Amino acid sequence: MCLRSHRGHFIQLGQGCSLNIGLWSRHFRDAMPGDPPTGVVCGFPWFDRVRAHDAEQDRLQAFLRDGEPPSIFSLGTAAVHVAGRFYEAAAQACTTLKRRGLLLTAKPAYAPRSLPPGVASFNYAPYSQVFPQCAAIVHHGGIGTTAHSLRAGRPVLVTPMSHDQFDNAARVKRLGVGLRLRHASVSPDRVVERLRRLLDESSFVHRAQELAPLVAQDDGGVVAARALIKAFA
Repeated sequence: MCLRSHRGHFIQLGQGCSLNIGLWSRHFRDAMPGDPPTGVVCGFPWFDRVRAHDAEQDRLQAFLRDGEPPSIFSLGTAAVHVAGRFYEAAAQACTTLKRRGLLLTAKPAYAPRSLPPGVASFNYAPYSQVFPQCAAIVHHGGIGTTAHSLRAGRPVLVTPMSHDQFDNAARVKRLGVGLRLRHASVSPDRVVERLRRLLDESSFVHRAQELAPLVAQDDGGVVAARALIKAFA
């Protein structure tokens, strides 16, 4: 089978539908020429609470109160299972920068065997509560994590691995709120270089703070539900 015949396959699938829902903020990616005429850019949907992890939140909040805002490192719900040496590089980078770090590893087994002073590992954290309390946010570029990092108003380093993550990373960079570093290229030195820029160059913080309330003003789930009711009720 010729692969060329599948070029544009997903774009073609969206043509001719009664409704095409875009669950992202128009301030992240507005409607563009070539979009389906029935497309609606609804905004990001906001979900970040897993009640099974509530018991860990007291320890997490105690860590956040115990010193300066940390840099947080997360690989979402899927990429975390193929993290490689991401978390080891993160911990080493924090040591070099002499800054605190917070690792979200999903499972204790995914965390480095030993952590330097000032770096802590947790299975999970509600992004909406924790991201705004951090100095910088390092993540893989999944759309949900990207949404919460933009709403938090903190500078971002995106380490894309696959799929839409590369496009999300490019948009974060173009918006002026962060930098990117391919997951395959992650090393302590490269993380240090980019985090130092994010933490020392005020333009990243200023732009992130400007964008945050714009991204937060739409609840994509609510807007999408209304669009569905209008189209099919």
